[in-house]
Amino acid sequence: MCNKKWLLCFVIIILTGCGASIPVWVKKPPVNENMVYAVASAEQRNETDETAAIERARDKAKVKLLQSLKIAQSTSPYSGNAFYRIFRQKLETIQPTAITGFNTEKTYVSKEADKKVYVLLSLNRQSAIEAIRADMSKIDASLGKYESVSDDSPNQLALFKQLVPALPLIEKRRHLEHQLMMLSKGEADLDNALAMAIEKRIYTLADNLKILLKAGNKKALDMLPYLIQEITTLGFKVFDVEKHPDIIIEFGLKTRKQKEDQIEFVFATGNIQIRDNKGRILKGFVKEVKGASSVSGGAYERAAKNMSTEFGKEFVNLILSSLEP
Repeated sequence: MCNKKWLLCFVIIILTGCGASIPVWVKKPPVNENMVYAVASAEQRNETDETAAIERARDKAKVKLLQSLKIAQSTSPYSGNAFYRIFRQKLETIQPTAITGFNTEKTYVSKEADKKVYVLLSLNRQSAIEAIRADMSKIDASLGKYESVSDDSPNQLALFKQLVPALPLIEKRRHLEHQLMMLSKGEADLDNALAMAIEKRIYTLADNLKILLKAGNKKALDMLPYLIQEITTLGFKVFDVEKHPDIIIEFGLKTRKQKEDQIEFVFATGNIQIRDNKGRILKGFVKEVKGASSVSGGAYERAAKNMSTEFGKEFVNLILSSLEP
């Protein structure tokens, strides 16, 4: 009888010890309306790796916590706009401001053979929301100077260039809005009327800028249809009258033919100047391209298309440079 009692006590001790080896919070994190929790683990590679392992587990827990909050991010209402496609290549490089306020609540180092470490990470919703609101307020203060830009200016290009640097700020704000919606379970007031109004002004101006093309010689006239197609694809409107253009593009074209076997080559040099409506040069450049074809006239056509493509790249770079304040 005595031996049975000792055996029962031994089993209880073993079971209790096994149950206590992993804390409850590892499998069942706390629940709190104003807090977000996540648990993650990492392997401890050796005796001196404990601190590094805890940090790895903490990083995993942060990712896990943010994934638990994840909701779809809104995009610009102008994402279908031709100009948005130009700006997107710059705007997409803008990284969101990191959410702050993560706290390591508990850590546990397993005594088992696998040598795992566990971390319980927390984030206070309200504190994180207040920090995001503060960042948004700073952006709104910066956007204030763009709100005060008058629409009365007859120079639409100058007005466009004044407002375009607001786009990176608006994009940063959109990232913060996404974080705010995540933390508030989609119930936050974004208060984004100012940013939306400025964004609308920018894309409305972009859609209405008028381009005037001036061919400097006969060969440049031959290139005109390809240049018009390139500019239209970029989202600009091309006008054939000289009344109040916003941008004037002057271009000349020189070509040289060469034939080898049955292939005709055309080497083209384009001299292009982009001016504002006051005649000031915004950008000037020379491009050299070639076209090749076995069909009569095909080499010239390909050279003209290649020249227009090169012009488009330079024009995009000019527009992107206006994003800088």
